Amino acid sequence: MIKMTYQQAKEECREDVLLSLRDGALLLDEVKFLIQYFKDTEQYECIQGAMEAYNEYKQELDGIGDRIS
Repeated sequence: MIKMTYQQAKEECREDVLLSLRDGALLLDEVKFLIQYFKDTEQYECIQGAMEAYNEYKQELDGIGDRIS
């Protein structure tokens, strides 16, 4: 069994959450529930990854708004 490092696990969670947000499978308002699940299951690397994905997606949305106006 290959054990992932903290950084690898965080990046995998970040990518999964970011793709889910971009595809519409996950809404911004729902990320808090996912983070709570990660807290409950002590997946701290995924908490960090989900927070990074949330912030990155928000920046993407802000950039879209800037280009439209």
